[in-house]
Amino acid sequence: MVREAHLRKACFFLIPWEVEVSNQFSRGSLALQDVPLLALFSTACVRGVHPMNRTNPRFLTDHLAVRHPYKRERIPMLTFWFFRRGGKAKDEVAKQSPSALSPLPGERRTYLTDAPYLLPKDALEDQRLNFQHHVLYRTISNHYLAPIAATTATILDVGTGTGIWPMEMAALFPQAHILGVDASLSSLPHPLPTQCLFCQANVLQGLPFPDAQFDLTHQRLLVAAIPTARWSDVVNELVRVTREGGWIELLEIGDTIQNAGPATKRLLTWMTGISKSLGFEMGILSHLGDLLQQAGCQMVESQDIPVPLGEWAGTVGQMLKTDVLHSYTALKDAYCPRSNTPPEVFDEMVQAAAAEWEHNHASYVFHSAYGRRPKV
Repeated sequence: MVREAHLRKACFFLIPWEVEVSNQFSRGSLALQDVPLLALFSTACVRGVHPMNRTNPRFLTDHLAVRHPYKRERIPMLTFWFFRRGGKAKDEVAKQSPSALSPLPGERRTYLTDAPYLLPKDALEDQRLNFQHHVLYRTISNHYLAPIAATTATILDVGTGTGIWPMEMAALFPQAHILGVDASLSSLPHPLPTQCLFCQANVLQGLPFPDAQFDLTHQRLLVAAIPTARWSDVVNELVRVTREGGWIELLEIGDTIQNAGPATKRLLTWMTGISKSLGFEMGILSHLGDLLQQAGCQMVESQDIPVPLGEWAGTVGQMLKTDVLHSYTALKDAYCPRSNTPPEVFDEMVQAAAAEWEHNHASYVFHSAYGRRPKV
């Protein structure tokens, strides 16, 4: 059987019907049956073919071979503990932190123009997203929370960004077909990883897949990409593409910092006020479980996960502080002009808040939820 790795190029799309194959495939003529209903082709290969058919019920096969079962323990939705102190904490953070995560003086960040995304879309942001991925892994000691089976065959990552989450999951589920979608594929590494598939798609416009395709549909940290009024639509769309009995998992970070002092409250009030004026309200993130239930999911579990914020908590706290500070900096170019706030005033607010985190032993709250699409 021809493996998907032989069909790689710069940008991948999923096509449910037979398509013309370009000369890049040196192994001879291919038929759709050679790749079990999951064919990948570059943009050069899809010109002039049928548009995607979201009504095709056999878009992804139900007969993907499970070649390498992987045993693992379920991570329950319980309280997580993060205090990992030690003399090597700073060295570990320094080794994992991007070395050039701050823009040069006068450098303007790059933003998407065709999607309501508040954060930049550039190399600096890509570095921060990868660093943030490692922060999350150290926080929950796993790449997922839902109790998915070892034989999981199809996984979808919505808002895949740099593609780091699908690549990590591919190591845990070598038998699975793992797809990442994003409104822009500019953040993916080059050359593209061989173990995952990627497709350009904006969940706000609907995912280009038929119903009931994936065993796990995963979405995290899209609070700056999904306006409040669209969250219900988005969750319904995630449920739509998930198979009966499959899982939908959400993870977000909002504006809740425990043990926040006056400087932190001032900064959060300023930022959430601007976000609200743009149609993004952080309060919706406390209701991820409710959104899943409203979309018809069963066995819904949700939890607020407070993560220590600051060097006072050791490696994890220091890593989260680094990530949060750089995410605030990433928003500066977009937020300051909207409130006529001088950048230096913004920097002072952030510095004052960061000092409070250390003094007050603050924690940033992540919001998580997962649920199962019921079997009919």
